Amino acid sequence: MTSYNVGLYFTTTTTTTTTTTTTNNNNNNNNNNNIVVVVVVVVVVVVVVVVVVVVVVVVVAVVVVVVVVVVEVVVVVVVVVVVVVVVVVVVVVAVVVVVVVVVVVVVVVVVVVVVVVVVVVVVVVVKLE
Repeated sequence: MTSYNVGLYFTTTTTTTTTTTTTNNNNNNNNNNNIVVVVVVVVVVVVVVVVVVVVVVVVVAVVVVVVVVVVEVVVVVVVVVVVVVVVVVVVVVAVVVVVVVVVVVVVVVVVVVVVVVVVVVVVVVVKLE
């Protein structure tokens, strides 16, 4: 009976030690797996945040470039329209000035011719008398 009790004690102790060691190993493996999962999640979150920031920066840069180009095009169009309007106004004013000068010259010539004709007629009439 005594040897049976001693054998049972050693068998029970060995089984308990093996079970405890296996449980501890499983817990360590689970902890290691949990750490790996946390690291992977953190890396994925960091990568997603970096990608979102890069996309936002690129979109903002594209919008700024488009706005600058549109503003430049609008400024160029406005400048061209202003230049065309100024040129048209200058040409119209020049044409009006030329027409006025021509009319004045024609009027002066007509007046001179009329005066000369009147003088000639008066001289001829006076001589004939």
